[in-house]
Amino acid sequence: MSAAIFVRLESELAREAEALARVLRKTRAQLVLAESCTGGMVAAALTRVPGISKHLCGSSVVYQSETKSQWLEISQRDIRRFGTESLEMTQLLASAVLQRTSQATVSAAITGDLGPQGNVGTIFMACEIRKPLSLAVADRVELLSSRDSPARTLRGKNRRLALQLLASQHLIAMVRQLLIDTLR
Repeated sequence: MSAAIFVRLESELAREAEALARVLRKTRAQLVLAESCTGGMVAAALTRVPGISKHLCGSSVVYQSETKSQWLEISQRDIRRFGTESLEMTQLLASAVLQRTSQATVSAAITGDLGPQGNVGTIFMACEIRKPLSLAVADRVELLSSRDSPARTLRGKNRRLALQLLASQHLIAMVRQLLIDTLR
């Protein structure tokens, strides 16, 4: 049963990545990522799409607080103030990675709690566009709130992987929709 869930989730992630790649090509956007809870899964999904190197600048996997601070210069004060899993932190990550990547026109960041304890299934995403206009959006998603969430039936490592796949899909879909809405 869980094998079928993962095949479906990975297939959906691949479709989302291909759809985003088409929009990136059409809008000539350059994307940079800051990933925490997904551990680079968004970048990995995108790099499976041929030709994406023209539109994917890279990804900073900033999993620990210290890495967020050292690599993206997120202040320890902000980390203490907002926590590592919040809309505010995700917005700071999206802004910081965009500022440090001169060729990027859009950034996306994701943080969240994928377990084993706490507010499991809660993710925070943010996107920021630099050119041709300045725009930022953020969202909070509860991945386990839906009855038909495939992750609800899983436990342990399987649940965590399913949540990472779902979170990656959500971030890719958010970036794609933002680009469609603003850079037609």
